[in-house]
Amino acid sequence: MFSVRRQSKTIVHPLTVILWLFIAAVVITDADTLIAQTINWTQVAYSSAPPARADAAIAYDPATQSTVLFGGLNEGGSVYGDTWTWDGKWRAMSPATSPSPRQGPGMASDEATGSIVLFGGSTYPFEAGAAFGDTWTWDGTNWTQQFPPVSPSPRLWSNMVYDPETRTVLLFGGSNTPGGDDAFSDTWAWNGITKTWTELNPTSHPSGRTANQLVYDAATRTVVLFGGVTTNLTPLNDTWTWNGINWTRHFPASSPAPRNGPSLAYDALSGMSYCSAGRLELVVRTISMTPGRGTVSIGRKSTPTPYQHPGTPRPWITIPSARSC
Repeated sequence: MFSVRRQSKTIVHPLTVILWLFIAAVVITDADTLIAQTINWTQVAYSSAPPARADAAIAYDPATQSTVLFGGLNEGGSVYGDTWTWDGKWRAMSPATSPSPRQGPGMASDEATGSIVLFGGSTYPFEAGAAFGDTWTWDGTNWTQQFPPVSPSPRLWSNMVYDPETRTVLLFGGSNTPGGDDAFSDTWAWNGITKTWTELNPTSHPSGRTANQLVYDAATRTVVLFGGVTTNLTPLNDTWTWNGINWTRHFPASSPAPRNGPSLAYDALSGMSYCSAGRLELVVRTISMTPGRGTVSIGRKSTPTPYQHPGTPRPWITIPSARSC
């Protein structure tokens, strides 16, 4: 059965975050880990690493200053339920409790509580209506299932990001049917302090979709949403921002082409490059960013074309590719 492939989660964290995001994309597709230097990419030697996989969740853990990877799907169709951390080398964790094995969960750092929150996902093969709707938090050592009074409906391929303006984790979209059909267009906020989900009711919002991507843009103090797929796996390339109350659509003069599962990251400090190595229809992309200029998109596209978003509502800018890995 064909299913949407979504790239790993964006980590909204200066400098180090760009590196972690890149590691996520490479490990999930090729089981190789590369790190960014000023000019070149250097492959890291390590004695152990997560097995190659797709549709895993990855997020930066502020409590341990490491990156956490959970779950995913291997080429044979088996789903993982393992937890790994990266702090310069990979470490297989052994939590006492853990979410069940799954692909495509939403996951994000919750900086308000110094934890990570995970929602949803599914087994494989994915059947309509079979997605999970459970909420888990990671404290650096163990997973704890949370039981909020209300939650988003079960789904996979949603996206989550921490919004420091509201001190909550924002969730948008996802689906409980294969192929992106009947995708959700709802917006939810997770409050890690009260351990509650709240459905938000903006007057306008993006259309229902899966495999979109969110990133917090510190320059504009908004969350940026780009792309994803809708019914019949139709890719999208619209740009939206969230100000804590409402979604606003932007119509930049130029935009990345429609794409499934773009990756976004905000770099506030350095002119770093990062690379996403491809699997299946994915392609290698290297993106060079100007310091403090905004959001970057990497996604599935037959021709590698990197883009930079210098801040809403200015247009997306095509950036000449740097050296590939």
